[in-house]
Amino acid sequence: MASLKLLSRATGSILSSSIRSHSTTLPVLPALLSSNTKKPSIFGNAITKRAPISSKFYSVGTNSTTPPPSSRQPGSQQSQKDDLRQSGTKEQAEPEEDAAQGMDLFAAAIAQQKREAAAAAQAARRAAGEEVKEEGLPADLDANEAEKEEWKRKQAEEEQKELAKSWRNIGAASAVAFLIGYIALGFPDGSDNGKEEQGNALVAWNSRVGKNFKAMFETWTTPTTSKLLPDPLPAQYQRPITLCIELTDALIHMDWDKASGWRVALRPGVKQFLSNLSRSYEVVVYTTQPGYLADPVMATLDPHFFYAMYRLYRDHTSFIGGDYVKDLSKLNRDLGKTVIVDIKPESFKLQPENGLLLKPWKGQGGDRELARWGVFLEELAIFLLHYGVDDVRPLLETLKKLDPEDSPTAWSKWKDISRAKFAELSGEKEKAASPPSTAGSWIRRLFGGASASVASNGLPPGMPSNIIDQIEWLAREERALAAKEHEDQLKQMAEVQKQQEEYARKIIEEQRAKGLKLVDYMMGAGQPPVPGQPSA
Repeated sequence: MASLKLLSRATGSILSSSIRSHSTTLPVLPALLSSNTKKPSIFGNAITKRAPISSKFYSVGTNSTTPPPSSRQPGSQQSQKDDLRQSGTKEQAEPEEDAAQGMDLFAAAIAQQKREAAAAAQAARRAAGEEVKEEGLPADLDANEAEKEEWKRKQAEEEQKELAKSWRNIGAASAVAFLIGYIALGFPDGSDNGKEEQGNALVAWNSRVGKNFKAMFETWTTPTTSKLLPDPLPAQYQRPITLCIELTDALIHMDWDKASGWRVALRPGVKQFLSNLSRSYEVVVYTTQPGYLADPVMATLDPHFFYAMYRLYRDHTSFIGGDYVKDLSKLNRDLGKTVIVDIKPESFKLQPENGLLLKPWKGQGGDRELARWGVFLEELAIFLLHYGVDDVRPLLETLKKLDPEDSPTAWSKWKDISRAKFAELSGEKEKAASPPSTAGSWIRRLFGGASASVASNGLPPGMPSNIIDQIEWLAREERALAAKEHEDQLKQMAEVQKQQEEYARKIIEEQRAKGLKLVDYMMGAGQPPVPGQPSA
């Protein structure tokens, strides 16, 4: 105890004399001590060498020189002193060493005050409009900062070494993979006509490698089959025109965020649009989205294939020049009677004469594009069917010359031009037509349905004599009938959904009544018997 009191008095005396001789630094010292207590170094005890000094200073204020257990290092001088005191020895710590530690802490306080004064001076010079050159602090005033910078430098060097090592490993693995691929792709396959036997073995090997690699790359970037759609249905069931339309940003908009995942919005009027077109077109949803994203959307939008007969996804496209291209020649359909509607011209760059551009939709409200396009495509189908046009491509080219960005507007311009030409050729004035009073469909009669009453001029009652007016008249009649059929479709889909749910509920109740376990289901128990085989 006597040694402890002596050490405490010596250290306290040294600190008191130092503080009195530097009275201007007194306000800085408590702030420094407070920062040492509440804000430990981010670099840990392994780097902050002043942690034992701070602990020593606080032990003086409490008449105890033993630092906290967390700050005592095994084998350190302080630990040896404590062990000596605990063993009852009379060895005392050197007052000079404690005084040096106290002065070292006081020097840190002075350095802190100088840093603050320098920062204040620079701020004043900036406020006065003077140009201030940023200068670092002297090394002797911030030894701890130098240690931190040294540690950062070493860490950066270690990271560079690890990165270089990783790149070396990647390079080595790539070289091995390239060598294995070169050997595997160059094996003879009987197509080199014996060139290696004529002294050109290396040339033949390289030729086989190039040919096999090209074939392998084509399997990754082209559809696996040359027929994306099955053969057409019999004539009485097959729609005469095939319409391929993009899904993403044309019929729907998909968005993803971390909070909600994938969210899908339907474009205004999409169901009515598809329902109306399915009466005149063989609708194919042909999208560049992968199937695992687009198929669940289509299963919700059209679960029973009432609107679109077929669905094609990204694996049915060809990857050409960085774009997913839809090759219409693989559809197994007549290109003269095929129309593709997309939001990107790159999607149909193999057959640009068959394509029309639709304005993309990003989820904004008040969109009316599908309503405009529905009228245009309905009238186009009536024109092609009613007047026996075998190839739609020349007409599409004419529309794109009138307005390449807006096909419905181009169609309106074409109708005005054609109406004027027909009136000029026939010598008749344009006559206003009243809405038809019949409930039948002229399109049905085009496909061989029942005939309707015919006026004295050879036209059904209410039909105008101008060809373009006839097309618009027939389109209005078809839309009225399509609206009624759309309501019937919705009722039918609801009924089918109800039947499916009732059937699933019935199957679940039957399985529960049998008392089968999971193992029984895995072994095939409870499944309906295969036709023609006895039940278990």
